[in-house]
Amino acid sequence: MIGRNDPCPCGSGKKYKKCCMSRDRAAQEAFVAVSSAEDPIPDELNPDLAAWKEVDRQLIRKGMARIDRANLDFKKLNEKYWGKGTVERWQRDGVSEPETQEFHAWLWHDWRKTRHSKTLAEKMATDSSLTIEESQVLAGMTASFRTVYQVVRLDPGEGVELEDVLEGGRVFVHDRGMSFSAEKWGLIFCRVYPAGPYHFAAGGAHAFPPREKGFIKAFLSYELEKYQRRYPSASWREFLEGKPEIFGRLTAKLHERMRRPPRLVNTDGEPVAICKAHFEVANPPDYVAGMRTHPELEELTASKKEEGVEFVWKERRGEKTILLGWIVLNGNRLLLECNSRARLTRGSELLGKIGALKKRGEEIKEADEILTEVVGRNDEESSGSYDELPEIPPEAHAYLEEAIRRHYEEWLDHPLPALDGQTPRETARDPLGRQRLIDLIREMEYMEHRQSRPGYVSYDWNKLRRRLGLMEE
Repeated sequence: MIGRNDPCPCGSGKKYKKCCMSRDRAAQEAFVAVSSAEDPIPDELNPDLAAWKEVDRQLIRKGMARIDRANLDFKKLNEKYWGKGTVERWQRDGVSEPETQEFHAWLWHDWRKTRHSKTLAEKMATDSSLTIEESQVLAGMTASFRTVYQVVRLDPGEGVELEDVLEGGRVFVHDRGMSFSAEKWGLIFCRVYPAGPYHFAAGGAHAFPPREKGFIKAFLSYELEKYQRRYPSASWREFLEGKPEIFGRLTAKLHERMRRPPRLVNTDGEPVAICKAHFEVANPPDYVAGMRTHPELEELTASKKEEGVEFVWKERRGEKTILLGWIVLNGNRLLLECNSRARLTRGSELLGKIGALKKRGEEIKEADEILTEVVGRNDEESSGSYDELPEIPPEAHAYLEEAIRRHYEEWLDHPLPALDGQTPRETARDPLGRQRLIDLIREMEYMEHRQSRPGYVSYDWNKLRRRLGLMEE
């Protein structure tokens, strides 16, 4: 759930409540009754697929039974997979079902007593009680390896299409449950293996937001380099097969990273703070004329600000434009808003050179205050029920769709700190920044899905991609 004071996922650099929250809330409240009898899951599965699914389930049951019978030091193995201190943490906080699933999948498919010994799954291949189909699926399992996938397409009732984040390539996984539980653009760690004419997946109990893709790739690339010091020619596959417990460490790191309050800095590396300075302007018409001629100030169109005039403060640095602040003049009252103390000081000096004005006060909220408020707000907003939201007439949906359309029309030409001060349209023409724009839109789409509820008016993200000259996804 996005908190009121979280950075807006659209990349504007503003707080969510001052950017897209009103649009999203209006859409969330535009509910229509949804019959509980509507079930998107078909009554019957493809009989052939169902048969292969049953083979897969029986095979997993036999594998788990072998683990239960094995004389293993589970404390030592858990620490090998998750890192030291795991058992003590679980004794204190408890162990989750996804953690149990991830550990058992690694223990069966990947753990080797020595580098050259067989895994439990490989040993199971000699079991004469296996059926031909079970042996076939098991062979596919043991030939596969765990890697990082991103969900790129959902086919409800059928499965999901996954993209290999590290080596590229896509595969369709036939999993009805995943088709309804997975979120588009989410990141998962799993292995994909053939079962007859289909593909199944093992693992993926934990999912992570698309914004963590950079951290995941950097973490694994660093570990690969370390591994290559010992095995110089090792490929991604050889590394992930040779050190499969890396995913336990990575999962633990990601959970720690997501629990830890982020260090908030702007593009200049300055600590983020919500900083506002209030002024009184002596001669508003002359002052507006002065702002319009200043090279670092750009006036936003009247449609973006119903009252007064609004300017963005920008600075050109080489090939990039950095967004430094917002200025609003309403009557003789002027507001400067920046995301750091240093920028507020610089901006105040800039405004003082344009014309006569008198400072009336400042408001500064540090990063720790922001994060504390976010946690508190999220707790407050987590209560409530869909049933409490009123139904509205169908014509309201058309209104909301138009409001969302206008919002993203403006977003195309708005400078964004997430794009180093460039607009989405400018970044789309920049070969170096294009992938960052693609990932930003994916993150926005992912967050919209997490926010959506029955009756939510969703946005056509491919329409936005077409406007930017990006491929549809």
